[in-house]
Amino acid sequence: MWIFDKADGEARLLRHRSGHSAPPTVMRYYGEGAHLLSAGQDRAFRLFSSIQDQQSRELSQRNIERRAKRLKVHEQELKLPPVRAMAACRIRERDWCNVLTAHADEPCAYTWRLYNYVIGEHVLRPPGKANGPVSAVAISACGTVGFVGTSCGRMDRFNLQSGLHRGSFVDGNLGATANAHGDAIVGLHADSANKIVVSVDQAGNIKSWQFRNRRLKLSIQIRTSVLKSAFHGGTCLLAVADHVNTVRALDMTVGKVVRIFKGHEDRVTDMTFSDDGRWLVSASMDCRVKVFDIPGAQTIHTMVVEVPPTAVSLSPNCEMLATTHSEHRGIYLWANQALFCGEQHALPGAGKGVEETTLSLPRIRNEDDDEEDDLTLMQPGAADEASRDEEQSFDVQRSLSDLARKESDRLAGGMGQSGALVTLSQLPVSHWQPLLKLDAIKARNKPQQPLKKPEAAPFFLDSIPSLESTPQFVKGSTDEPASKSSGDSRIMQRTGLDGRQNVL
Repeated sequence: MWIFDKADGEARLLRHRSGHSAPPTVMRYYGEGAHLLSAGQDRAFRLFSSIQDQQSRELSQRNIERRAKRLKVHEQELKLPPVRAMAACRIRERDWCNVLTAHADEPCAYTWRLYNYVIGEHVLRPPGKANGPVSAVAISACGTVGFVGTSCGRMDRFNLQSGLHRGSFVDGNLGATANAHGDAIVGLHADSANKIVVSVDQAGNIKSWQFRNRRLKLSIQIRTSVLKSAFHGGTCLLAVADHVNTVRALDMTVGKVVRIFKGHEDRVTDMTFSDDGRWLVSASMDCRVKVFDIPGAQTIHTMVVEVPPTAVSLSPNCEMLATTHSEHRGIYLWANQALFCGEQHALPGAGKGVEETTLSLPRIRNEDDDEEDDLTLMQPGAADEASRDEEQSFDVQRSLSDLARKESDRLAGGMGQSGALVTLSQLPVSHWQPLLKLDAIKARNKPQQPLKKPEAAPFFLDSIPSLESTPQFVKGSTDEPASKSSGDSRIMQRTGLDGRQNVL
């Protein structure tokens, strides 16, 4: 939206709404689940709101537009390289920078002040030379300490408030390298109690360090290259994905592998834990998103999409799953089916032989798509192919509707419920959650004193004739029983008053 309010009649940009101009590659939920942090190949770092789209915006990189005009170059050329890793903590959002990002081929990590939607004033650069680009970042649970890992195996600690270097992590068994790892670091994680820091390198070496004195606590070798890692700070569970498409879950308090999940047929692109640590969601290039139940050691759901997912993130309340896909510029939100079924910690059909659910991504048609469709239909044999696709999509929609109807019937009468009970699975949480505290609400709203019936007042009130603007009512005129006991009618009383006024 442009407004023409300048003296020379030129227009200025008043308000605009936009998104990523290139597919996003890194995405995470921020805070309580109402916002999403995402970065893509367009070199933009954005904050999206899953409730109100008006709150979505791009974080400023300080005077990009002014510098581009002065240098006569495109704005995208002056932006930072694409983000490869990010870490955020909401505790110190109002005090100092609370977001840390690692960019492609950058030897330093950048801080962001999310409260002001602007890049931070500190740049975390490891001391020394030939450190290599930063490949992993992490922030402590208190939001005060930031950790930076490089592709050369170096690992450093910084203070986010001042941006000062607070020491390096060194493994004495590596010899003269004086680094934490001998290979590129692909993951850095800190627990929620500020006791340990976990680092993972590309060669499969997993190390746990003490948070305060930076000493090596334990080291694990899984003898395979690691591509991705995810960490749950409350339970100290670490998930790593290797090059053979296997996902391993390790307990970093004892340093042992506790779960091994298989099923992916291609490279794992991203992983995330649920807030309670029971579920592990992984995405791979085989167009599958799998949900693993860690206590049950089984796959409880598999979702097949049209385009390979590049990033996944689960909301803190496990209500929504956000995904990004290759060659797609949007962020897709999926509702959690487990919240609408009778089982609390497993999806329908969990266990052996889980059926895969094929879902299509929603699309927004534009003029370019319409032109491409017209050109496609002009080709020989395209009409038959289009009709087959339409019939196939209709069959998928009909099967999904039948599945939803069977599920509703199962919830209504197939769970052994009494006919007098009410099923509230189709209502939002805000509708039925107050019923759990209904007694407390009734006790709070109970009146402290009994209700009193108001006194009956007559329809007409007697007044004394006078020249004043404010009327003067006759005292005791509301006493209806007294007027009846006197035996005189109201007409006689008013006549007496009028006569008395005339005498005076």
